[in-house]
Amino acid sequence: MANLEHHSEVRDMLGAYALGAVDDAQRADVERHLEGCDACRRELAALHEAVRLLPERPEPSEALWKRIVSEVRNKGTPPAELG
Repeated sequence: MANLEHHSEVRDMLGAYALGAVDDAQRADVERHLEGCDACRRELAALHEAVRLLPERPEPSEALWKRIVSEVRNKGTPPAELG
């Protein structure tokens, strides 16, 4: 029998998973769950289709990136902490 609490947690992560915005542990957890959950596999397929339709996200220009780094430094947060 499926763990419904876990199912809910994984279902909440499917959007981030489809975007590639989960860490390795979360990715592994979602993939284990997907092996036995048809409903989540169907939802993920729909999310993958939606992601495919999104326009590509451009990288910030060098000037914009320098401005961002400058702002972050002025706030006292080192750029390495941006993730």
